[in-house]
Amino acid sequence: MATDWAGMASAYDASFARLCEGTIPFIVEAAGGVPRRRRVADGEGATTYDGKGAATPDDRGAATPDDRGAAAPDGEGAAAPDGEGAATSDGGTGGAGVLDTGTAAALDVGTGTGTVAAALGAAGFDAIGVDADDGMVDFASKAHPGLTFLVGALPGLPFQGGEFDVVAANFVVNHTLRPRLAVRELARVAKHGGLVIATIWPSSPVSPLNQLWNDVMRDSRAVPLTGTRLPPEDDFERSASGFGALFSDARLADVRVEEVSWDFVISPGDLWVAVEAGIATIGANYRHQSEAGRQAMRAAYEDLTKGGGLTLPSTALIAVGRAV
Repeated sequence: MATDWAGMASAYDASFARLCEGTIPFIVEAAGGVPRRRRVADGEGATTYDGKGAATPDDRGAATPDDRGAAAPDGEGAAAPDGEGAATSDGGTGGAGVLDTGTAAALDVGTGTGTVAAALGAAGFDAIGVDADDGMVDFASKAHPGLTFLVGALPGLPFQGGEFDVVAANFVVNHTLRPRLAVRELARVAKHGGLVIATIWPSSPVSPLNQLWNDVMRDSRAVPLTGTRLPPEDDFERSASGFGALFSDARLADVRVEEVSWDFVISPGDLWVAVEAGIATIGANYRHQSEAGRQAMRAAYEDLTKGGGLTLPSTALIAVGRAV
């Protein structure tokens, strides 16, 4: 469920942002690494490349995906950049009358501290990040001064349709009140042939991090908040099949969903910063307790983590679909 992030950027950066960064290599890989350059021949439509030196025009000038829906990375058939034998619209290298229109554009929705946008920028995309909280936008702008960050939220992004070659949303869809509308909005701002990439936490099995929070609640005898569920028409199953269906319902093509895993390594003190700041469900439960209840939660946490640094195996689902 959505969390009020106002004033929490620093605490989030020190804690849960590190957890969410675990999917960044997978997002960049899905986006195809360094993007191909879009080129326009004088008097003609936009052209793209099939990785074999021949220009391949499509009907909208979007980058042509490979058979998995992602642009091929360098070393695997991607068109070489200018000055290195770049393919042109005449099928050769160089060539008069061919205009370079720049690198592919990427949008990071729910950018938070801006790490996904920064990674996409480092991979060669012209990246922009948007977030609903102006504090997060300010934090990301200062952390990544070379990138553009704007205030914007699903399902009403401040962009016209078909603006981006890649649209990414890292652990955002599962925090929206209307996830089906959210994915449709991600698809709306993607170019024809562009990619929509999103991640969520699966509902099962219980992750080691969530088990830690369950143990803290149990050992401290904390009174949990009463949870709420989305209306059935808006909700979706937090599984590979449920996530894939969400993408297919948004009329995205070539949908694939994969499970990805990594180790989340953090000190107990840094992780507890998120709890005291009221971030996520565990933070909301902490804020819900009396002062004695909060002290009991802190004592239980310190007892459970007294061994030192934490290494928590983490798993997420990443879905990729092509806008048509």
